[in-house]
Amino acid sequence: MLKAHFYIKDKSHIHYFLRKIGMYQLNNEKFRLQDEDRMTLMEADVNLPEYKVTFSFSGSFDMESYEKVHTILKELQAETGAEIDDSEALLGYLSNGEKACILTNWDKWTVFLNEARHNSMKGQKVKVYNGNELFHEGILVDYEREGNSSDSFIVKSCTLITVFGEKKFNGQELKIEATGEF
Repeated sequence: MLKAHFYIKDKSHIHYFLRKIGMYQLNNEKFRLQDEDRMTLMEADVNLPEYKVTFSFSGSFDMESYEKVHTILKELQAETGAEIDDSEALLGYLSNGEKACILTNWDKWTVFLNEARHNSMKGQKVKVYNGNELFHEGILVDYEREGNSSDSFIVKSCTLITVFGEKKFNGQELKIEATGEF
């Protein structure tokens, strides 16, 4: 299990904040949050004498589940002003060797993963979505990101080989998915 420790300043409202994010109380000191499929997303152990809440979650989640945990913890930190130690929630490393945890270096890590994922799709059959709508299909030749930020990964254009030849497509926030077909 991965763990993130929150050191809270005001312990009087911690139970309220945990319930507000959708956690239900198992006993006086333990809370649980489940996803839509009723699978445990994370648990919280409250230690009021030490002004500490420890959140634990699986180390083998898919990216979507990690994104949910990240968003919830980030929102909770913003609301409570808690100091955080997420060193026990190591998810991976950046290209420069820095650690990436559930909150620390999160944005840089997701950009790093998205770059690797998109580069590996070059030469593969893909579907391109503009929002939730299927935009085009074809063999991915290249893609362009918006800006060169290390904090966000937004695809603004891509070049595909289609049945009509090589074409460049532009959009606000394109989503590229491999089809697994050849």
